[in-house]
Amino acid sequence: MADLSVNWQVIIGLANVPTTEWEGTPVGHIEDFGAELAVVAAALGKNLQAAGALKYMAEANDIVKRGIDGDATAQADLAAYLGPDATVSVNKQIPIALAYTNAGCS
Repeated sequence: MADLSVNWQVIIGLANVPTTEWEGTPVGHIEDFGAELAVVAAALGKNLQAAGALKYMAEANDIVKRGIDGDATAQADLAAYLGPDATVSVNKQIPIALAYTNAGCS
């Protein structure tokens, strides 16, 4: 969960960074984010709110992968997808944290 949370924050921040700089991001490991999302979705995906938040960030991750692969439009696409209010994306972590706690994880 800790790695997922860090990478989540990094991806939100990438909306403000030129696509050409995404691959060398010194914080987190965004190349692992898709796998982290899959693991958490397998564990918590039956919780509808958590599943929705995970799907939301999986779609953001798809945009990031395009950018890392050289798609120059990815930054604008990510910014449009996430929207102007970063708290919306940040707050999507809450249902995942609640589902994680409710599943007895710590």
